[in-house]
Amino acid sequence: MKHLPFRNQEVDALENSLLLLNETEPSFQESRDELRRLVGEWDNYGRNLRKMLAKNAALAMRFQGQWKAIVEVTDDGQARLAVSPQLPSSFSRKDVAVNLFQALVVHPDCVKLGGPCKYDRCGRYYRKNTRRQTSYCSRVHSSKATAKANIMSRLADDRADKLGRARESVAQYEKLKRRRDPWKVFVQRRHPDISLCFLTIAEKRYGLQAPLSV
Repeated sequence: MKHLPFRNQEVDALENSLLLLNETEPSFQESRDELRRLVGEWDNYGRNLRKMLAKNAALAMRFQGQWKAIVEVTDDGQARLAVSPQLPSSFSRKDVAVNLFQALVVHPDCVKLGGPCKYDRCGRYYRKNTRRQTSYCSRVHSSKATAKANIMSRLADDRADKLGRARESVAQYEKLKRRRDPWKVFVQRRHPDISLCFLTIAEKRYGLQAPLSV
């Protein structure tokens, strides 16, 4: 079994969780997907672990299992007591994910776990720099997502405007006694910014109805 380059789990459970959550190597897929599932379930309960365990007896039993206490010596002359969950004697890849989730939720920085990033080209989990950082892993991706949303909004407004004018022209076309041009040409001549291609797409996708035949 391949191993991720995990750091000391008692100290760096958050970093190790991020490492696995963002892993792309196929051999880690089972562990990664299980950890993502657990984190997603945790999020669905508002990160209320008590409620989550109340609905998941198997996971609750794992939390009642063996834990190891470790004394961590710090650079400021103090020491703190850290705890680490112990894997069963026989374990699967999913057990590794559960073990890491246990280590994560007792880590003092577990509240800083963010993600997945809502920028559609990212989707990575990340360490939050501030409490307000709830949607994107970075300012760059936040800016790109906002810019894309603005562009999509403008395109939608432009499409709605063209559809409205096209429908008005179709209504006018239906009133004609003599129809010299096809209806799409009729619309396009009255609104040069509405192309024949747009009218074809609008008819297929956006509910633009062709005029009734005479």
